[in-house]
Amino acid sequence: MIGLHNISAHLLDIPVTVRRIREVLDRTGYTESCIQQLLDVEELPMYPQRWQTLPLYLWRARGESRLQILVRLFLLQQSISLDEVRHVIEPTDIEDWVEVGLLHVNGCDVMATVELCPYGSLVVAADWSDETQPNLHQVMGIAASSRTLAQAIIPCHSHVTLDLGTGCGILALLAAAHSEQVVAVDSNPRALRMARFNALLNGTTDIEFLEGNLFEPVRGRQFDLIVCNPPFVIAPQQIYLHSHSGMPLDRLCETIVRTAPVFMRQGGYCQLLCNWVQLAGADWRARLETWFDGSGCDAWILHSHSEEVADYASNRISNLAPVAAQREKQFNTWMDYYERERVEAIGFGLVTMRRSNRSSKWFRCESWPEMVGPCGDAIERGFVARNFLEDHGDRDLLETRVRHAPNLQWRQDHDISDLGTAVHSSLHFTSGLAYTAKMDSAIVKFVSRCAGDRPLSEYLRETAAISGEDVCQFSPRFVKVVRRLIELGFLLPVQRPTHQPES
Repeated sequence: MIGLHNISAHLLDIPVTVRRIREVLDRTGYTESCIQQLLDVEELPMYPQRWQTLPLYLWRARGESRLQILVRLFLLQQSISLDEVRHVIEPTDIEDWVEVGLLHVNGCDVMATVELCPYGSLVVAADWSDETQPNLHQVMGIAASSRTLAQAIIPCHSHVTLDLGTGCGILALLAAAHSEQVVAVDSNPRALRMARFNALLNGTTDIEFLEGNLFEPVRGRQFDLIVCNPPFVIAPQQIYLHSHSGMPLDRLCETIVRTAPVFMRQGGYCQLLCNWVQLAGADWRARLETWFDGSGCDAWILHSHSEEVADYASNRISNLAPVAAQREKQFNTWMDYYERERVEAIGFGLVTMRRSNRSSKWFRCESWPEMVGPCGDAIERGFVARNFLEDHGDRDLLETRVRHAPNLQWRQDHDISDLGTAVHSSLHFTSGLAYTAKMDSAIVKFVSRCAGDRPLSEYLRETAAISGEDVCQFSPRFVKVVRRLIELGFLLPVQRPTHQPES
């Protein structure tokens, strides 16, 4: 496996060269949006998907524009003639690209030694996938899990952010936009070389790279934000460092959750994607909750889905073994492992923890709604909302003020049957965590009127009158609905301004 092999030794000598290479990429339009348009895809596929659909993508990138040639070279792993490459990369020299480890010249042909993955305005290098010869230290590109976590990162201002298990460095680069300093840790020295190069390629200087396992390199330090896309695949053996921890079952994710609080500042967040086991005869939610015992953190689990172990094993082995007989042997090994450990299914989700000095801590686990664009702000508001609800009993709640969220839409669906037409109302978010809540029109109208100018008790009386119900009988249902609307973010608590004494 080659590519970026000499970056560690020469990195400080080549910033100008790397900057000129990046200028070439920018001039050719080597960006996520331009390549999506060229390949006619909504999201750039990972390498295995690109390889499976290679003839189609080669057809769409068949022209001789500079962008088309770079896409064939750095995304579709095609050999390009030396003369064509020299023309495309002007005014840089081919020797520049070879020196930093991006290209390899073989006679009159040129091959890319790494893939260059665009993400928004960023471009990151990563290893080509070679499932026929798995390499433990292979550095994965921007996986679907990376994109998911990137959407979910809370974008609060951070003095110091930790990217635990940085890989190619994409999360560290994204966190740098709202962090004064970023520390990126990885146990894979090749990943750190790749991540350092990617920081240089993207002009980011405020990242400290440390080699070591989990939190060991940052012992004694604390962070405002910790992000982690760990090797969470639950498998009986370790094949890639980027996917398999080598620890039993979901022990790695549990270890991160239990260890992180010591490294979190008061009010700081830790976010990681997880796989967890669902054991026969056990409540997996209750098992997850024990991970946070004594942590000093509030915790919110967004559960994406669960897979039966047979589906889970089949989906992950499909790209690991190119020969059917090898896939069958590996599948049986994985299934024997799950049977021994009484694993029936495996869950997927996002863990967000917040270090809290409150006397009581809360645990929340619910289905992960659709994400529409960035949703980190919505997750942060969710923590604020839950703390608000914990602090306010029903009587206190009715004396508070709330306003409706700005990104709401009211839907009315008309169902036609032999009995006539039925109208169903619902509210849903147009961005962020796109929750949908079905409710009658009286509640929808109540939400639409909430502007933070009056206490909820006044809205209670008005809504009860509209519904034709007695206030006292209506109040418990009203409060229950309001609590859920606040919890989901449809209604936002309003802080009343403190009285300023006259001068």
